[in-house]
Amino acid sequence: MPRKNSLMTLVVVMLTAIGCGQRPLYSHFEHIPPTGWQRNDTLHFSITQKEAGTYGLRLSLRATSLYPFTELALVVERRSRQAGMARADTLFLDITDEEGNQEGAGISLFSYDATLTPPTLESNDTLTLSLRHIMTCDVLPGIADIGITLTKNGQ
Repeated sequence: MPRKNSLMTLVVVMLTAIGCGQRPLYSHFEHIPPTGWQRNDTLHFSITQKEAGTYGLRLSLRATSLYPFTELALVVERRSRQAGMARADTLFLDITDEEGNQEGAGISLFSYDATLTPPTLESNDTLTLSLRHIMTCDVLPGIADIGITLTKNGQ
């Protein structure tokens, strides 16, 4: 009987730990048309936060096996109205390895995540993100969705 109680206690502790992860304050995906992502199509995300602080920021990407390159190069521009922040970063995501195997998780739609530099926002601040690809082709096939998730650090 004590072994059964120990096992049940372990299961409850594990489920509690899993359920206590950071809840997103903002999570939104922009769909890319099946015809491809045009070079001049910039994706925009606007996030308003009431509470000042430093936030976790993650970019997520969903791609199909139709994506023709081993990596994806993006420019991520961000601005904060109140904090006066303006920053542009170039982000490189590995999509496949040298043998052409998908690096992301999935079966027909593969998921990729990248952690971005944490922004510090003021009270009632708005963080604006703009994303565009800087690949050599004008129309980029195989990208299905791109999303942004914002979490409060320390939550």
